[in-house]
Amino acid sequence: MRVAMAGHHTKTNLYTASEMDACLRDLTRQIVVDVEAPVLVGVYRRGLPLARRIARHAVEISGHEPPVGKIEIQRYTDDLALRRDGMKIGELDVPVPLEDRTVVVVDDVFYTGWTIYRAIGALLSHAHPAQIRVAVLVRRRGEVLPVRCHYVGRVVECGDRDIIAVRLQEFDGFEGIDLATMED
Repeated sequence: MRVAMAGHHTKTNLYTASEMDACLRDLTRQIVVDVEAPVLVGVYRRGLPLARRIARHAVEISGHEPPVGKIEIQRYTDDLALRRDGMKIGELDVPVPLEDRTVVVVDDVFYTGWTIYRAIGALLSHAHPAQIRVAVLVRRRGEVLPVRCHYVGRVVECGDRDIIAVRLQEFDGFEGIDLATMED
């Protein structure tokens, strides 16, 4: 479905709520097959509820629920344009020690790599895990840093001016993954 969206030309729904949940299940399977006892650290804001959902799916798949924590990376901009100088590192809040553990940093969309880069930097300033992995629901092209996504729900090809929006019940009142095409 395509609809007009304020500040954008069109919005296309790429994945419905059930399709998005299937993506999360796929992502969870990738993680539980690869890591025996991960600690999930969601990037606040949208990565945190995704990490919690991955933990719930992990129980269904493997019988084990990984601990979930959060790391706050806040963007202080008036729009969705990404600015390196607009990012601020916040606090790390995890329920278990991270030393000698495999930490999986979870976020909604991977684009340039700056958010994950800063999340990993903040994580390393607080703890020294054995390994750090990255899990994202959607990966799009455009990375500017050599940051690797180890686990990916879906890859979406889109233009540089397009925006991938992961919609979550907790924040948006509905679920899905949308593509917004910018006006010229």
